[in-house]
Amino acid sequence: MSRLRRAPPPTWLALVALTAWASPRVEAGPPAAQPSARSRRAPRRAPRPAPDFNDADVLQVLDGLGAALRTADGAAAAAAYDWAEVAMGMASRGALEPAAFGPDFVTRLSADQTSRLAAVGPDRFWRSTEIADAKWLADGRLRVNVRHLSPDRGRDTLHRYWLRPGPGGLRIVDQEAIDTAARLTDFLGLAVKAARAMDPPVWLPALQSLDDLLARRNRGDVTGLLERLAELRRLPAPEPLAHQLGLLQAEALNLAGQPESALSVVQALRTAAANLPGGGVEALPLALDRAAALALEALDRCPEATRHAERFLKHFPDDSNSWAVIGLCHGRAGRRTKAAEALGRALATDRRSVPAVGGMLLFAPDGEDAIVAHRLRTTDDLTRAALLRWFDHREAHRARARLERLLP
Repeated sequence: MSRLRRAPPPTWLALVALTAWASPRVEAGPPAAQPSARSRRAPRRAPRPAPDFNDADVLQVLDGLGAALRTADGAAAAAAYDWAEVAMGMASRGALEPAAFGPDFVTRLSADQTSRLAAVGPDRFWRSTEIADAKWLADGRLRVNVRHLSPDRGRDTLHRYWLRPGPGGLRIVDQEAIDTAARLTDFLGLAVKAARAMDPPVWLPALQSLDDLLARRNRGDVTGLLERLAELRRLPAPEPLAHQLGLLQAEALNLAGQPESALSVVQALRTAAANLPGGGVEALPLALDRAAALALEALDRCPEATRHAERFLKHFPDDSNSWAVIGLCHGRAGRRTKAAEALGRALATDRRSVPAVGGMLLFAPDGEDAIVAHRLRTTDDLTRAALLRWFDHREAHRARARLERLLP
């Protein structure tokens, strides 16, 4: 550290580059099994939760699932799950009554999901996995937070899995897409309930629209997404489905430069989460903290924004938007070196993170325009359009002009 203090001070964006390319810190402790060449462990991961925990076992299951989805091999994908315990989870989560199970329920569930996984796999696969956090639960399940890396699709995704060890190794018994709080046992329970209803439930259009809503989000159609969500959220929906729609709405409102409305949605969802089976912290969608952090930072309520961002980072230590919030708050306070370090961590994970790129344009010194321009050339038209909306809300006319000058 002393040598770094005596060295010439680096430029602002040199700090970003140093953070982006720094080697991950190795935690002290017993040696862990090495992951496969196509998977890697996220830096600053929490210590292993139990002596017999093995990263390679988890990666074998999850990357095997990703490979099966990529090749539309439904049978191989379905083999990663313990469908009998998934069915039990549908009942314990309140999504389906145990009385609904017949003698062949699990067999039919497995067959249906084999077909479904083959159909959606090419649109949802990943190439490799980073383990962010893991914990053994009192009921014998292993809960793992991961980032799925998908360079082919241009969008990495955060997931939480619950796995249980058995004679055949680890099997998935539940999973959740963090961005939307879409939990497997809830989704399947609602799908079965809708299929068995005498009359289609009023919330069925919302359940059937989830894929379309995600597609709108991924292509940057914020206006269309908000219009469709306004229609669907008027329908009375079970709490898990309401949370999925609400999180998508909060994300879209943040992207549209409406942080007050986004924060209002987050607060309503946080209150409603206590009504889910299990209640409390376990029932709260993790992404509520990130959505709140983004809205609070935009409203210049940085102490609160930082607390929410740090809470999310405990589960996913390299989340780009959370680090961007911290960087923006440092920048607002005039701590430009700390802003560069935090924004550098955000850009190292996601070079198209709108708040991270926006923070770079706001706080990088004018003398580093050439470096800023080089960084901007790694973004795309979708990011540029989102940045323009982001600047409009903040009345960041200078940063907007800088973007248009450096990336005409």
